[in-house]
Amino acid sequence: MSMSGNGCRYYEQVQKDGNFVDFWREFFVRLRDLNTQGFRVNASRIDIAVDDYDGMLNMDAIASSANNREFVSQFRTAYEQGYNNILTGEGKGRTIYFGTRKSATLCRFYDKLIEQKMKHKNDSDKLKELEKIPHWIRMEFEFKREQANELPRSRDCGVSIPLILATRSVFYKEAQQSCGELNPKRLK
Repeated sequence: MSMSGNGCRYYEQVQKDGNFVDFWREFFVRLRDLNTQGFRVNASRIDIAVDDYDGMLNMDAIASSANNREFVSQFRTAYEQGYNNILTGEGKGRTIYFGTRKSATLCRFYDKLIEQKMKHKNDSDKLKELEKIPHWIRMEFEFKREQANELPRSRDCGVSIPLILATRSVFYKEAQQSCGELNPKRLK
């Protein structure tokens, strides 16, 4: 089974109550249960994203924490990639990575709002809609190979998406102070 982001949104639409966080927890618990019942669930890659609309994630603070080694992590590599229009000099966003593309686990932070504005730059209605959003930073994880297979088998897979991310990923000062304040209703 392969589900793109649009496929995931469609799959969520079949839910009657609209509680997507519980829905995805239940989905992972079902995968874990299939494994315990003797069925082999093989995941080649699982991506999990958390969208911050409240300003908890700050790209400058994340970059500073990475540069000053103010984090504890399984990752040995952290780097930042910026995107600019070479003709106009206009900034088109940046991405902060922990891990590498070849790693079993990769974490990235990026300004999803800038990405969406660039994607829909010729759609004035969509741009008006996006102008109403003051902050949208995405924290995204790619779990591949053994990490992707371990995730549905994990005991904590149905507990909390933020807990999974926190126990398997990056901790930096700002997030440590507010990690307990993650509001699952703001996850999309």
